[in-house]
Amino acid sequence: MGESVTFPNTDPFLHNVFSQSAARPFDLGSFKKGDSKTKDFPKPGVVDVYCNIHPEMAATILVLPNRHHVKVGSDGTFVLDGVPPGKWQLFAYTRRAQKPASTPIVVEAGKDTEASLALARGAEPDHLNKYGEKYKDGGNYH
Repeated sequence: MGESVTFPNTDPFLHNVFSQSAARPFDLGSFKKGDSKTKDFPKPGVVDVYCNIHPEMAATILVLPNRHHVKVGSDGTFVLDGVPPGKWQLFAYTRRAQKPASTPIVVEAGKDTEASLALARGAEPDHLNKYGEKYKDGGNYH
């Protein structure tokens, strides 16, 4: 929360980065190879990001109210350091899941805590372009 994300274009064709998510709607417009644009994310929430030119380009930015988060490794394991002792709710998220998985955990000082979460991952969700329309010609405008 309160951070920013830079979107570089390293491709030889235009990109247009936008989001219609309630947490942070924006439209960075089209930009060419070598250019980049930055957007700030001051409030927590889930921000789905797309390219208005290429429908296959999609990302999710999780803007979290704390710094206790980690990306899961390719083997499905993770280590989340620095969580203070106490009772917490642990969440796992992927953009292709219907909803996050969660489980309660208890963190004790000087001890490791183990937890197991499972996500039901589905297909990439369909989305519309920034005008609320279906992409034309598959969106391939290179």
